[in-house]
Amino acid sequence: GGAHKRVGTAGGAATMSDRIAPGSTLIRNTLKARLDALAAGEGAGAGAASTPLVQLTASEFDDVRLSIQSKHDAPNVLVLSIAGPTGVLPAGALEVAAGAYAQYGKVLTPPVNGYELSLEVDLTSIPPDAASRTAVIEHLACLRCVVFGTTLRNWFAALANGSCTDGPLVPVAHRYEQEFYLKPQAEQIAVIFPMHFADAKDAVIAQTFLAMFNEAKRQPALSTAPSCNYSRPGAAPLELTEGACTTPQSLAANGGVVSFVLFTRHVTGA
Repeated sequence: GGAHKRVGTAGGAATMSDRIAPGSTLIRNTLKARLDALAAGEGAGAGAASTPLVQLTASEFDDVRLSIQSKHDAPNVLVLSIAGPTGVLPAGALEVAAGAYAQYGKVLTPPVNGYELSLEVDLTSIPPDAASRTAVIEHLACLRCVVFGTTLRNWFAALANGSCTDGPLVPVAHRYEQEFYLKPQAEQIAVIFPMHFADAKDAVIAQTFLAMFNEAKRQPALSTAPSCNYSRPGAAPLELTEGACTTPQSLAANGGVVSFVLFTRHVTGA
């Protein structure tokens, strides 16, 4: 995802399927290229001096930054680093990443300077068969989802196992000075997105489009889907107006507010 600034060679051009896949195209293509090079004998077999160094950075949507670096003396290693919009990882994200990727590498402490998490990947630990290799590459490409999706996954897991209880509004930073919110209850969680647009004309167009959610939810085919509601600017839902942690920017969102209500059935088995 996102617009990539290429500072080295990251592999082939992105296809349409790459662009809509949940993982990072930069990470995916770089891992493929590096593994292909190693398989062709350009890695340990050819000597570190002849292995091209990798030094890539990317700025993705929602103010997330990525870095991929190789080591001159360890051609079988790549270091993936990530930083978010607030300069702070979600609670528990470090432990989640360490557990999710333990089979393929380790989380570095401290991380690479300027980043909040760095994962050192041992490419020799990735299975050589095509199916397994593709699955591992995609898992590593989803580093952003693993790290910054920690808060959502934890709350959805609590909803699924019945431990979710009524609680205050939970802010989740997802852009610089912008947040979305979770409102937990005993058997449901509301996910609330204030919609911000830099251009006033875009905000007007968005309001017209988003209002269609209120009509679409009445369709019988969507009766079991999470409930979706749209509130126009100046009419924020009570969860926001009564929330102690709600920021003025959220209440003043010029695109209004979109909220989804998820019940246990929506997250069970997810």
